[in-house]
Amino acid sequence: MKCRVVPAIDLIDGKCVRLRGGDFATAEVVGEDPLTVARSFQEQGFRRLHVVDLSGARDGEPKHIDLVRRVVAETGLEVDYSGGIRRIEQVREVFNCGVRLIVVGSAAIKQLDDVRTWIEAYEPDRFIFGLDVRDGTVRVSGWREDSGVTLDEALRNLLELGVSRVMSTDIRRDGLLSGPSVDLYRELCARYPQLRVIASGGVSAADDVRELASVGVREVIIGKALYSDRIRASEIEEYVW
Repeated sequence: MKCRVVPAIDLIDGKCVRLRGGDFATAEVVGEDPLTVARSFQEQGFRRLHVVDLSGARDGEPKHIDLVRRVVAETGLEVDYSGGIRRIEQVREVFNCGVRLIVVGSAAIKQLDDVRTWIEAYEPDRFIFGLDVRDGTVRVSGWREDSGVTLDEALRNLLELGVSRVMSTDIRRDGLLSGPSVDLYRELCARYPQLRVIASGGVSAADDVRELASVGVREVIIGKALYSDRIRASEIEEYVW
């Protein structure tokens, strides 16, 4: 099936930033106005946008709801939203502001029973499950805590809930433009063919996208490489839709 590229914006205190290796201390502002950045992606032909509320992930509650509402209303982009969602009331608020998909990260590890109720209320296809790994285990709370849970253990639990979309980031590669962890995604696609595997982190060239597509990845999240013009939409036109 066809692979799709989705641009990303990461938010701290209302600004677009990029981190290096998941370290908040390395935050670099790459856009003062997220709405302008979102419009630029729309103008390049992208129809989806992946929004990471890093402030929310850090503090344990969404911090950029109003901003995301404006992005949805003023650009028409389909938005994936992640960061700090812990309660059903927050799930409801995020969906009500026009978000198409919610990315569940820490809660998928720490609050599995709660996540089950979210899925029962909104269906599994409304969620992406973000399982970000470092040194073999899933990290939570804005990548700052080691859950002690392996990727396979987490996936086994989620598959029982009917999950179909899983995004994984090799944190050591995120924001470094060092290339994605192709072996990680190849293994995920081979072992879990029923999943829509989403790759995030490290993509630095158009050839990276093609390689990820060749191993079965269904979506590729790209941030820094688009901001820095390492990849242009025209180079990956077949994946922009």
